[in-house]
Amino acid sequence: MKLKFFLLFFQLTTFYLYGESKWTHIKYEDFLPFDSSKNKNERLFAKQMSAYKDKIAFARIFEYKGIAIYENNQWSLLYLNDIKSKFQDDSLYIKLDFDWAGVISLDFDSKGILWGISSGGIFRFDGQKFTGYHKFYNESTNDSFEINQAHFIKIDNYDNPFALVLSERYSNTYHLCRFSQGRFILVYSFKYKKGSEGYQHKDFAIDNNQKVWQLVSDSLIIIESMRYIRSLCINDLFQEYGVLNNIRNFKNKIYLLTNWLAFYIHDDSTWISDKSYYNIVKAEFPENNEGYPSTFMCVDSNDNCWMIYITSKQLCRRSSDGRWTAYKIPAITDSLPQWYVMTMEADYKGRISISTGNHGIFILDPNLTDFNEEINIEPGLLPDVWLRKLYPNPTTEIVTLEFFLERGFTNSIKISLYNSMGMKVKDLNDYLQYNGTNYKAVVMFPVSELTDGIYYITVSAGNSNAVKGFIKLKK
Repeated sequence: MKLKFFLLFFQLTTFYLYGESKWTHIKYEDFLPFDSSKNKNERLFAKQMSAYKDKIAFARIFEYKGIAIYENNQWSLLYLNDIKSKFQDDSLYIKLDFDWAGVISLDFDSKGILWGISSGGIFRFDGQKFTGYHKFYNESTNDSFEINQAHFIKIDNYDNPFALVLSERYSNTYHLCRFSQGRFILVYSFKYKKGSEGYQHKDFAIDNNQKVWQLVSDSLIIIESMRYIRSLCINDLFQEYGVLNNIRNFKNKIYLLTNWLAFYIHDDSTWISDKSYYNIVKAEFPENNEGYPSTFMCVDSNDNCWMIYITSKQLCRRSSDGRWTAYKIPAITDSLPQWYVMTMEADYKGRISISTGNHGIFILDPNLTDFNEEINIEPGLLPDVWLRKLYPNPTTEIVTLEFFLERGFTNSIKISLYNSMGMKVKDLNDYLQYNGTNYKAVVMFPVSELTDGIYYITVSAGNSNAVKGFIKLKK
């Protein structure tokens, strides 16, 4: 069992699944202009992103406020002055609306129209002109209210934009509004505790039945047919405590994630709890005892849920059948400042884009294949052998394979080399070196006599079978 715990740490922190060919890395130096005041290229500083077909829009904050759009390997950068010049009616948007925080939330509708939130209002961008919205309306009182602050915008499957806003006329109160007939209409209002606004995560999701699921601290407010239905507290549901940080949906399925990485799924009136992601992140950051509030989550078109913690270098996927898989982000330049993730999103092809603070954008295409073995994480069901790394790859003379091996299998383990036709080339057991203290096994053998091509090393021990591939090149 000691190996199982030891193996869990390395399993969740050192491997990659398909090889780095699945990843595309876009450096900021490749498309952002040089900032002479900082003696380096700009940073994207994307607070949120949204995808529409082959287009991705980024909401930029901090010193480079605006919108960045990536489409067909081309970038369009809209800074504050560009945005202000494109408004149809300058009276609808004042300078402070963007200058305070920039663009903080955005979402595409099914026609490719981009809806967004700035510091003090809501906007719509059709690719040519912006339209601003500064008010929301209460139909029951026939009254209108100025939007003082805006936080989130989401588009439902029927192209209805929903926005979460604040108004000075109601202190400590959030207002959920829905766009209808050319204006935003109040759906529901709820209060937050004064002084705790920063801890009130304001995200929400809209399912296919137009039911709204709104996060409020440790609870969910459920709104159906534009009316409040009920509230659910995670302590009542699961006898657990925490703050709800993230919410996403796939059709009528709801995904929730707390600041302690408790993961909940609501599907057809049934709640499911899954603690696997907490175990995965805890293995990578064992010293963290203060929670994991800055974790990002998205759901792709195949109902796979993706998660990444802010300083983690591995992206995790929970498939629709409950299996967990991790993808190691390719190596980055150590000389750059600290690694941290700012936002993440999935496009219609299932590609996952991760925007970082200093290291550019990483795009994973999990649909690509190569000769590396796919490895799934199953905490609690760890293998008796775990392949850690193979190097060099490609190679000309020598190959080294490192892996972890449970004690008791050194005499029964089988290690073999196969060519790309599936024919065994030779057995490799004689090259095995094993250290029982740290469970580390090494196989190093010459390949100079092999013909050029792709080869596979198979390792079988106990109930585990693993495969690792490499390329043999001419010397």
